[in-house]
Amino acid sequence: MFGERMQFENIDINRAEVFLNHPDCLFIDLREPDEFDAGHLPGAIRVPFEALLTGRIVPDEKKKIFVYCDTGLRSYEICQTLSQRGYTCVNLMGGYTAYRWRKG
Repeated sequence: MFGERMQFENIDINRAEVFLNHPDCLFIDLREPDEFDAGHLPGAIRVPFEALLTGRIVPDEKKKIFVYCDTGLRSYEICQTLSQRGYTCVNLMGGYTAYRWRKG
């Protein structure tokens, strides 16, 4: 596995919604506390970007991890990192902005 690039999924909010509140899935919001408090995906937890990047916070490796930020850029980077560590990770394309826009 050394030198091998791990893969992760990139999906849109329409596909991700079926996994919301599923016991084997974990939705992680990378946005700032005030952004999270203003609204987030149902059942999501807020985890600081740096804490995941550095490994200071380690998610449950048995769960499929869905990661989002505001637009999908930071979550893409975190998914790269987590997948290299062996996690099953999914990046929500468009982030919370896409969810907010879809919900109207």
